[in-house]
Amino acid sequence: MHFIGYLIYGVVIASYFFAPAVTSLINMSVDLATEIAVACIVIAFYPPLYFLYLHIFGKKDKVSYERLCSVSQTSGNTVVSLGLIGTFVGLTDMIGKIAGAIGGEGGSIDEQIALIMVAIGESLNAMSFAFLTSVMGVAGSVVIFAATIYFKMFFDKTSKDDAENISDEAMEARIAAIEEDNQKIRRFMNRVINANIDRKELASIVISNTLQVKALSEAAGKLATSIESQCESNQDVTTGLKELKETVAKMEQNQEAMMKFEAGSYKTLAQMSEMTSQMTESEKARSEKTNKVIEAIAQGLTTLKS
Repeated sequence: MHFIGYLIYGVVIASYFFAPAVTSLINMSVDLATEIAVACIVIAFYPPLYFLYLHIFGKKDKVSYERLCSVSQTSGNTVVSLGLIGTFVGLTDMIGKIAGAIGGEGGSIDEQIALIMVAIGESLNAMSFAFLTSVMGVAGSVVIFAATIYFKMFFDKTSKDDAENISDEAMEARIAAIEEDNQKIRRFMNRVINANIDRKELASIVISNTLQVKALSEAAGKLATSIESQCESNQDVTTGLKELKETVAKMEQNQEAMMKFEAGSYKTLAQMSEMTSQMTESEKARSEKTNKVIEAIAQGLTTLKS
């Protein structure tokens, strides 16, 4: 089926010589856009030439298949990109020529009309340049991708028989890998077999572990009870501190009251001293007499007691 790809390119070449429409299209494209048209033709014929090289030398491996796919994809995209570039160039040239004719300064009306007609003719040539390059790009891309579909069948047939066409070296490598895997499995089994642990020893280990776990649980319970008692004692301390703070506050209140009382007594004493200073001399004499009387009475009482 890969010969159909060659047939597609043969039909394209034959249509240039026997189909007038194709002949005029290619000739116009070469006349208006020589560089882009020649580049599209050269790039379009690169994939079949590369496949012919692979076909002659019988390269049917996976690497050659991937390279052919990459070459075909790149060639098709490049041809389309060249067509788009020609389209933009032609449209830009057309707009520039029309703008120059409309904005030009001429003498009479007939001269201006003649300039506009010339600009329109040149802009039509630029438009033809734009569309012909697009047609060349799209047509080249279609031919490349259509032929590549059949070129890939040259590799599809051999890909099914890859398992049958394994070389001796590859087979030896696979056998060596399998032997290495078997050796690893044997080593693992030997380790399992050689690991002869006595059941009694294993049981004693389990029992000792359970005893240790019980001891740890008992210690954890004692620790929990001690923590609870410590928390209760801490609560008692906090309540005692609160009561002590209350008593200290009460003492501070009593001290303030005593300070106020002392301050009031000091005031009364000062008032009394002022009053005594204001007494007359007669009152002082009377007070002295009364004091003497009081002293005599006191002496008489002492004598009576004796």
